[in-house]
Amino acid sequence: MEGKRSQKTALSVLVDRKSRHTSLGKVKNKTSFEKQKVLTIHLKQLQSLEKVDKPIVRTVTADNGSENTNHKEISKETGIKWYFCHPYHSWEKGTVENTIGRIRRYIPKGESIKNLTDAQIQWIENKLNNTPRKCLNYQTPNEVMEKESNRYKFRRHKFLKEQFVALQVRM
Repeated sequence: MEGKRSQKTALSVLVDRKSRHTSLGKVKNKTSFEKQKVLTIHLKQLQSLEKVDKPIVRTVTADNGSENTNHKEISKETGIKWYFCHPYHSWEKGTVENTIGRIRRYIPKGESIKNLTDAQIQWIENKLNNTPRKCLNYQTPNEVMEKESNRYKFRRHKFLKEQFVALQVRM
């Protein structure tokens, strides 16, 4: 999601389809390298909550933007399959489009993302993840994700030791 078109800063939005749990990350520019860094961290955090035989994240559906050209590297690192929408078929990733609409309540179109602090982005993420949704039987995305992750045997990746502590502090 981009703010002002004249600025390079953007927001990476990752949404789980089942729980509607949202992860937001600020990227310095709209390059595939920056997107790869942010997305890999978020995906590995989710993978730390999975069983050996049943992954919590199986696939990623993305649009055809240039920021997704490093999908093969992300797939190698995480073992997740990638699928792409057809050009100009935004309804093929409707959950993300709906979530971006919800984010626009806090960051209107044309407003700069560059000026947002990490704390402000975290506040928006927490607001989204703690709002009850009709499609989830009026549960919050955090409640559904917690139930889902409790079904999984917890295991830690060496890479995630520091990130997991940071994730607990943010929640």
